[in-house]
Amino acid sequence: MTRRATQKRQTRARVLESARLCFRELGYDATTIARVAKRAQVAAGTVISHFPDKASLVAAAFHAELSDRVREAFTTLPQGDALASLLHVARTLYRWYADDPVLASHLLQQTLFLEGAMGDELQTQLQSFVVEVERTLASSMPDAPPDARMLASQGFFVDYFGVLVRHLRLARATGEPFDLPEAERQLWALSRARLRGLGMLPDDAALTPPG
Repeated sequence: MTRRATQKRQTRARVLESARLCFRELGYDATTIARVAKRAQVAAGTVISHFPDKASLVAAAFHAELSDRVREAFTTLPQGDALASLLHVARTLYRWYADDPVLASHLLQQTLFLEGAMGDELQTQLQSFVVEVERTLASSMPDAPPDARMLASQGFFVDYFGVLVRHLRLARATGEPFDLPEAERQLWALSRARLRGLGMLPDDAALTPPG
């Protein structure tokens, strides 16, 4: 790697660290490109050369954290039970969002339809998440038809995301904490119904909801 490339990489890392601190301390609305640049001790134009807008900046600032949390979720799965594994993944991620639900809601709002390089990276992350869910189901439910596992993994993401958005909106509107136990119960009911509907769980399966 050339010296110029090394300096560019170091500058980008410094900008991202500055952005994370600003977003955490000031919130999304109060954080500006100029504030991030000042904290990183670079010009505002330098920040823009790496991240064209605030949406790209907030997405990049927390991309690594979320990637680490996803990796943690799938490398610490409980053994055996498919539904318990799915809820473990969701719980690990919900806890990250619950730390700062207002900032998390802005993060989702700004990045949902993000375009460009960062948007492509987020799309790849989403697809990888669904693939990992399908692998988890294949491991815990090897006899389930592949098509059913594929539909279940895609459906799980839909349910997971829907519950997340619902509780982030509620926390942002009321100022109350993110209700993690209730989010888990709702996702448990949705996931159990989906797996049963796809014939992946017997109707009389002895399952107990979390909490």
